[in-house]
Amino acid sequence: MREKAKIRISQRNLRYAVLLSTIEWGIEPLKYRQNGDIMIDLHIHTTASDGSDSPKELLERIIQAGIRVFSVTDHDSTASCREIERLIREQKNAGGKELPSFLYGVEFSCEDEQGKYHILGYAYDITKGHVLELTKETHAIRMLKLERRLNYIKETFGISFPEAELSALRKLNNPGKPHIGNLLVKYGHAADRSEAIRRFLKPYSPPEGHIRPEAAIRAILADGGIPVLAHAIYGDGDQLIMGEELTERVRRLKDFGLRGLECYYSGFVPKQQMLMLGLADQFDLYVTAGSDYHGSNKLIPLGDTGFDPESDANPRLEAFLKEALKEQ
Repeated sequence: MREKAKIRISQRNLRYAVLLSTIEWGIEPLKYRQNGDIMIDLHIHTTASDGSDSPKELLERIIQAGIRVFSVTDHDSTASCREIERLIREQKNAGGKELPSFLYGVEFSCEDEQGKYHILGYAYDITKGHVLELTKETHAIRMLKLERRLNYIKETFGISFPEAELSALRKLNNPGKPHIGNLLVKYGHAADRSEAIRRFLKPYSPPEGHIRPEAAIRAILADGGIPVLAHAIYGDGDQLIMGEELTERVRRLKDFGLRGLECYYSGFVPKQQMLMLGLADQFDLYVTAGSDYHGSNKLIPLGDTGFDPESDANPRLEAFLKEALKEQ
């Protein structure tokens, strides 16, 4: 596992950052603060994509963890967002315990001539329909890729699965490599899912189409949301992008309308975190914090964003939260 990112800044710098957040940015204390701490996680997956927690299970864990603001960012899906919104509304109507603030989220897998990207969308109005329409398009692409991958492992390795398993797989909201990997492990073809994906799925790239990053950004903006580049240093999760290539990516995506960078991330070491924070300053972008929690499907704890509320103070993060929470 990568070293967990933690930035410890001096008390002098902390006071200066707080001064910036209250004067230069016009930020007032918001309800995501508790005893001076900001407990947030803005990058979380559920069973609507490749996470293991149902919306109900996730909400219970969020409350238990004391997280004050969270977002569900399933791959190419808004299904769990709608369910969590319903669950929170029910619990509020019933009264009792204080509930966290919730932001609608989504994560689009994108690609263009320059490479692959994951674009996060936050606080969009789902009733406007642009994000929802794009998820329908990306779902269709995922289903085509599923069939291609199943055919590939059958033709290349002679591996097939019972029809009942295939039927269940096709009924999933957004089946992908992790779900096929689980089946490969279940039927004894690999010791774990990582090995299954590496041996049987990574060598093959389905020819089906993809959405471009500008399409995802424009759909999120059209619904009044905030588009953010996820884990930029790692591209689509398996790359390492640094230097001028990284800077140029951010510059180009901002031209499309990108408004933020995921600077606090479970996979970033301190140097990477500082690099991303510098890019946010350079391009005048919001900052977000996310763990990329997948439940038991990845060894990443809920709330492990690399953001330390005891020592970090970032006016760009606070400004993001102020805009994203303005209707709450």
